[in-house]
Amino acid sequence: VANARALGHKRFLEKVAGITHRGSIPYYVEVGFSQAMGVLEFLGYEQPVSTLQFLRTRKGLPGGDLQRAHNQALFMKENMVERFNLLTGAAGEVLLDAGLRLVSTNLTKDACLAMIYGLQKQGFPHHRGDAVRLRLLSPQRIRLREMPADSMTVALTLKKIRRRVGNDDNELAGLADRMRNIHRLARKDSTRPYQVIHRLERIYNQRAWIQIQDIDERIGIRDTLMQLLAEAYVKVGREDELAEMEKVKKADNIISRSKGK
Repeated sequence: VANARALGHKRFLEKVAGITHRGSIPYYVEVGFSQAMGVLEFLGYEQPVSTLQFLRTRKGLPGGDLQRAHNQALFMKENMVERFNLLTGAAGEVLLDAGLRLVSTNLTKDACLAMIYGLQKQGFPHHRGDAVRLRLLSPQRIRLREMPADSMTVALTLKKIRRRVGNDDNELAGLADRMRNIHRLARKDSTRPYQVIHRLERIYNQRAWIQIQDIDERIGIRDTLMQLLAEAYVKVGREDELAEMEKVKKADNIISRSKGK
């Protein structure tokens, strides 16, 4: 799957469809590292860095990749069931707007609302015991553990892994300084808007600032990067990007406020 992703989005979806024997894939939702951390904050996880480390790890797990895949599937299942009602009503539409601008997807708001209210009409998630089913598509016989991403499981698992293979806590160290340096270089290129876009657009699309845990520092870096990128868009005639950027900032503010609380 990782190799297929490098071939482009269309080939990637074709590969996933082939692996899962599900035919074509009409809709998708993708998240990178920063977006995943934003999703965790959005869902109310108090320790998004540790939770994401837990969901990503396969080190020290008896089932390796299979256990990791199961942990991630269990995480999605539990959030679908426990937080489904948050997506209904007027408040749900606000959350849905913010969520869609956090991830990369071809799902529209209307398509999501149709699914949400269709599920609600059926009584989801309490209409049946197996409202969300997990299927391991593997011929291997292996006993998987049930490892929910709660604070105790996350802490104990990471402690065990650090004892065995070392500490990866420095993964985000210096990120704010690196992003400030990228901004400084882009500012120097301000007379060359295409170069500015080249430097900053990937950071913007990945919402890389979400990895910065200090909220005030995060927002300050985000705003300076987005302002510089917006100026470059105007210079090259891409003013149509500006309205979407404002919506992204508005959605990001909802996430940042939830983190600040």
